[in-house]
Amino acid sequence: MTNEDLKKIVKKWQPRLGLSDWTIKIRFSDMRAIDGLAQTTIQNNMQNADIQILQPGDRQASDMADHDIEQDVVHELVHVRLWMQDKVLAERNIDIEYTLREQSVDWLAKAMLIAERSNKGGNNGKI
Repeated sequence: MTNEDLKKIVKKWQPRLGLSDWTIKIRFSDMRAIDGLAQTTIQNNMQNADIQILQPGDRQASDMADHDIEQDVVHELVHVRLWMQDKVLAERNIDIEYTLREQSVDWLAKAMLIAERSNKGGNNGKI
């Protein structure tokens, strides 16, 4: 997968999430540049987002089995959609809220992919 493939995924999901008026940049980065599988930076009130996805070569074997790149991109796009809520919760800096927020965003991303892939007759609704 290339940076161009990431851009195609964003182009597909951006209007579905009501983000057509956002400028979203996306690229692969290595583990020195980001902490985790992905990272999103949002410029407040500018509707600009910069998403970095951990490049496949830097993922551990266990990560590859549990994640797919499209799911990671959709997860980060959901964060963009909910950026103000994320900002308020992050300012409170309470670990349980962070964990619950991440679990909720992850569930939403998975649910959207299940629905989209089920409609294509792909994987019987499983990710």
